[in-house]
Amino acid sequence: MLSDMQNVGENMHHEVHRSHEALDYDTRAQIDELCAQADQPFLYTALLSAYERYYGTDVLAWHHCFRDSSGQLIAYAPLYQADHCPRVKYYRSKLDRQFDHPLLLCGTLFGWYGAPVLKAAALWPVINRWLAAYHPDHCLL
Repeated sequence: MLSDMQNVGENMHHEVHRSHEALDYDTRAQIDELCAQADQPFLYTALLSAYERYYGTDVLAWHHCFRDSSGQLIAYAPLYQADHCPRVKYYRSKLDRQFDHPLLLCGTLFGWYGAPVLKAAALWPVINRWLAAYHPDHCLL
């Protein structure tokens, strides 16, 4: 696994937090602003906080924040390993063989698809490769 704080490239920095509560006030404000700009209301910090409080230890969380060289948030991916999710249960039920790899969901709406929030669509290939490298033993949904 890659370290918790590394340069993604020349102009990007990555940090990961293991719970919503570990995010500081300024980061939460930047996440909400990014979500508003991207029209992604289901990734607002209030919803994520409620989700993590409700499910507690039943979910494992990784809050990936990607910043530009000035420290501004340019991408955010809240990933959850939640085996009680209906979508995860459905996928597992359709497999012909035993599939033991943990599955990660982006977002908190069970049964729905999620994706990282990006300031620009051009960031998607870099963010996707980075998340796959950070979680080599997981499948990202």
